[in-house]
Amino acid sequence: MFRKLRLGQYQIETSLDLQGMGLEPARHRLLEVLGQCQQLEIRSLLIRHGRGLQSQPPAQLKSHVCHWLGLWPQVLAYHSAPRPLGGSGTTLVLLRKGQQDKQHTRERIQKRLPE
Repeated sequence: MFRKLRLGQYQIETSLDLQGMGLEPARHRLLEVLGQCQQLEIRSLLIRHGRGLQSQPPAQLKSHVCHWLGLWPQVLAYHSAPRPLGGSGTTLVLLRKGQQDKQHTRERIQKRLPE
């Protein structure tokens, strides 16, 4: 799962652009979008935070985004995106399945098992 995420092999369902935001507005926006993703059962997210080359200290937003993602219980994994998707200026996030997706997976697996 982590390897597929790192290689960008999951279909991105939504994206969030935090470039140019301060830390507090970016944090509130990120938590708001993660909550919406959970409600809508969205599993993959692309976050654009930029590389922070012109900020002091550099890459401050990126490091804070990674820290905040680590605190959110619904986040399964996150990794810098591959170059075609934005490279180190973006982060791919994989979220836990919602109840409906879990039920769908259970039903699919039960159909494969012999009775």
